[in-house]
Amino acid sequence: MAAVFLVLGVTMILCITENDDFLTILFETTSAFGTIGMSMGLTSHLTTFGKILLSLVMFAGRVGPLIVAFALSWDRKKKHFRSSEGKIIIG
Repeated sequence: MAAVFLVLGVTMILCITENDDFLTILFETTSAFGTIGMSMGLTSHLTTFGKILLSLVMFAGRVGPLIVAFALSWDRKKKHFRSSEGKIIIG
């Protein structure tokens, strides 16, 4: 759900700052979040702010789902290790 809000929010910001069609900007933002490498040629015509914004969306799309998956799978109550016990002879 957060991904949808991120993509739509960035799309709205880019619609305000850039002079292009809504569907083209939405496609570029969705493609950036999914890191699929497809483009309609808009990225090269964006302002510096737009390029930085799309770069942040790419980073969020690459790292975000991975962090969520690790956070949901990590069990904090279980110990996956145990301390070793024994007598150590020194000297």
